[in-house]
Order: sequence, then structure tokens, then C-alpha cells
Amino acid sequence: MKRWLLAAAAVVLVLVIGGLWLFVRSTPAEQNRHTLVAPSSPSSPSSPSSTAKNTGPTVCRADEPKVTDLSGDVGCPAALDIAERYRAAIANGQTQGQGLFWESGEWSCSWPYEDGLAHVQVPQKCVRTTDDLVVQLGDYQR
Repeated sequence: MKRWLLAAAAVVLVLVIGGLWLFVRSTPAEQNRHTLVAPSSPSSPSSPSSTAKNTGPTVCRADEPKVTDLSGDVGCPAALDIAERYRAAIANGQTQGQGLFWESGEWSCSWPYEDGLAHVQVPQKCVRTTDDLVVQLGDYQR
């Protein structure tokens, strides 16, 4: 009976460690789920939003944390709203993992990793999943 329990415990331990390894291994891919296009670039034909004007970055709040509507098409009221809700979620421990992942309605927010930059150099971002428009919290640090 003891051998059977030890074998079962070993199997459970292997499954837990394997699951954690897969989670840690897949996290960077999830964190890079949204690739940003420079605001001055034209929208791609596959973009789900045909009404986006891409008017360019709009700073909705200059003080900390700075809030920027990267396309200019989200609008400052919506950008400030999602920024405040995301910051509240962070403060209240409602985000997940090192990437501070959080979702609310049509918004998906995170602190992404970007190639060539340390994590602390990258600002937090919220992406509206219906049209991939982005609100940025903070600035890039060099």
C-alpha cells in the first residue's frame, strides 16, 4: 500500500512540475500576443476595423502614469477609463503573472516583453480586442 501511495504521489508531482514548466515556457509567447505597428503605418487589409482613422498618437494624460492613445482613435475618455481600471486591478492584485495580465470586456491589458528591451523599459499596454487599438500607460525607458 505504501509503494502505491508513493508511486501516485510521484506521478502527481511529475504532472505538476510538467504543467508549471509548460506554463513558464509559454508565457513569453502569450506576452507578445499583440504586435504593435507604428502609429504612422497604414492599417493592414486584414485589420478588423474599417472605420479607424489612425489619426496618430494622442497623449490623454501627461502626468504619471502617462496615458497615450497610440492610434488616436480610441478617444481619451475610453483610454483614461481603461488605464484607471487596469491600474486599480494591479493595485488590488487582480492581474496574473509577471506580465500583469488582465482582461475586462473587450480590453486585454499586460506589461509585455519586447525584443531587445529589458522588461522594466517597456510600458504597460491595453489592447481593444475588437479592433486591436492600443492604449499605452507610461513611456519606454532607455
